[in-house]
Amino acid sequence: MAPVEPELWKGTRGAVINHPTEQKFLHIWFDGDLHYDPYDSLDEALSHARNAPEDRILHTKCLGFVGVKQFRTTPILFYVLDGTSGFLHDQHEWHAPSTIRAVPLDQPKTAERKGYDLELSLMRHIRDELEAEGLYFSRTYDMTRRLSDTEEDAGDLFRWNKSFLPLGEAAAFFVRMIRGFVGSAYSENHQVFLISRRHTSRVGTRYHRRGADKHGSVANFVETEMIVASTDPETPPQSFLQLRGSIPLRWKQSVNLKYTPLIKLHPDSGIQSAVYGKHMRWLSERYGRVTSVSLLDLHGPEAELAGMFKESAAEAGDPFIEYDFHTECKGMQYHKISGLIEQLSVTLKEDGVGRVGSPQRGCPKVNCKDCLDRTNVVQTMIAKHMLKMMTESTELESESFQEMFRAMWTDNGNAISTQYAGTGALKDDFTRNGLRTRKGAMSDGVKSVKRYILGNFFDGARQDRMDLAVTMGVDLRAVSAVADHGGLKVAMGFGLLCGLGGLIAYRIIGGGGEIPMVVPYVLVATAVVSFVTLIKMGGEMIVQRPRVHDDDSE
Repeated sequence: MAPVEPELWKGTRGAVINHPTEQKFLHIWFDGDLHYDPYDSLDEALSHARNAPEDRILHTKCLGFVGVKQFRTTPILFYVLDGTSGFLHDQHEWHAPSTIRAVPLDQPKTAERKGYDLELSLMRHIRDELEAEGLYFSRTYDMTRRLSDTEEDAGDLFRWNKSFLPLGEAAAFFVRMIRGFVGSAYSENHQVFLISRRHTSRVGTRYHRRGADKHGSVANFVETEMIVASTDPETPPQSFLQLRGSIPLRWKQSVNLKYTPLIKLHPDSGIQSAVYGKHMRWLSERYGRVTSVSLLDLHGPEAELAGMFKESAAEAGDPFIEYDFHTECKGMQYHKISGLIEQLSVTLKEDGVGRVGSPQRGCPKVNCKDCLDRTNVVQTMIAKHMLKMMTESTELESESFQEMFRAMWTDNGNAISTQYAGTGALKDDFTRNGLRTRKGAMSDGVKSVKRYILGNFFDGARQDRMDLAVTMGVDLRAVSAVADHGGLKVAMGFGLLCGLGGLIAYRIIGGGGEIPMVVPYVLVATAVVSFVTLIKMGGEMIVQRPRVHDDDSE
């Protein structure tokens, strides 16, 4: 369904929204301040709305009310028109938005309409983020909370729409959204559900958000909860938590057209120690004992980061396991990961599982450079190990269930990877089939090239989109521009000109008649040399960079 653009220059001074499941109606209107008036009758709501002179009323049904963003010319209401759905334990229904509507709540003055194009661009960015794959909500179950959380534990750490304006009386219409993944696997007597929740601090894309900010919040932090429920109503559900998140130090990799940008660590050891400490203290307060599992390379570009991570953990006395994934599994010997799981087994048993009102005593936090591909493999193996601890049912060992279980975890890894890096996960042939294959390795090569293109020429706009929709403190009224594709056009134009220049030179030198077979290869080589020249001239000037929120200011 094609999205309907709001007519910002006309405005809508009121909206009446039907509650999705109850006989309730909400009148939202603006007179310099936002007002939310609930009613039990549609006629009453519409009658009240029409009392205002020249009011233009939108009356609509929706799946859920996302919230309101204050733009420079008008507040805009975002709501979920439709989407897909499924079920969690205890038949709690979840929804994934597929169509988002945006409705202006005020009529901008004529003098303000000159900013319409920018306003429309910002609105589209926010709407696109809300329509992106991986957003979920439930009207009967707070998906931002763990199974073991009580009402007092409810917070906004994982609420993807928390940056929208507070809604007061509109609480019954307001949905608490997460971004991550929801999946399930079934047997005759058991149901296994997977919920991944992405933290709302330091949100963003792979190269534009790395490491920790000064507050200790890390990029790509995801809490993944595996819930095991029995069809026997007398048996309460259990849950197992594991975490992923960028290495909790101050470091970055700035895109510059190089295939693997240099990792740059903050030189001040005092700052690094403080940031690491803040992150680990927060983890301890929320999760109990957290065991860091480092999958970083101990040699090559990742070595310095791996060494500082290990030293920080040792100085703080934190549980830490070092496992050089690429060295240990060299030659696609992924069965060797069982040694890491054996090393973790005692800790996992001591940490236990969670139940309603009884949290897990601790959990592992798996880290690699991106916290994607290597992390997905290890987290899947940990989950398989924990499933055996959580239930002794032999039916969960059947090939049919194991196939669903592996598919669920593979889909989870692909979703988390797509949100951060733009493609599905590498090594997903192992998580899906239990085997590493040459076909899978070739697929990884294609994904890596796609990640390179996205990271250099498209992720700046994706970062802006997330900052506009999610990051706290971003004032839409102060945003003057968003990322564009100028750098990509320059790179393509430069390569094309060099190629044409080579062809013209060939003609001038005397190459008449038909073009020899070697010429296309020469032109390709010219394009490659041109691209390398661009990198040396200053790749950082060509790549697409976000413009909404400066990461260095955090």
